[in-house]
Amino acid sequence: MATVTLEYCGMEASGRNVTEAKKEAARKLQSAMHGSYTPTILAYRGYAILIYREPQYEWHTRLIADPERGIVEGPVYGSQEGDRETAEIQARRHLAQLGWQHEDRFEVPTILAPHDRAGLSSFRFWVGFQLAYRVARGNGLPDCEAHEWACDHPVTA
Repeated sequence: MATVTLEYCGMEASGRNVTEAKKEAARKLQSAMHGSYTPTILAYRGYAILIYREPQYEWHTRLIADPERGIVEGPVYGSQEGDRETAEIQARRHLAQLGWQHEDRFEVPTILAPHDRAGLSSFRFWVGFQLAYRVARGNGLPDCEAHEWACDHPVTA
């Protein structure tokens, strides 16, 4: 079946015909008018991420500060589910990894939300990999082999 894609009042939409595509665009425009557009900045150990909403694309996160490079225009990471809460959880997880230092070991970063159990679990696994990878590289394994070894032998708390 053929699909018509058009831009109507600045909103791209598709449908079986022009009428259906315009109805879809109108539905998207109506949806875009509801909810909050208030941006948020989360910061941790010199890194900062902006959380913001765009009408057509929902919530995004973007790295805006890095302690080594200062103010940056990092890549945009969209929220898969398009909601503010998901975008904030993703930003907190990203900041936890960016700000992690080897000497922190398994210490839980303050930026992670305490109710984000999946994030805490994922972070601990990620740290275990980082610690194992460092051991493997210290033992002389090249990058690819160290990566493979660390995947099979993550350090646990």
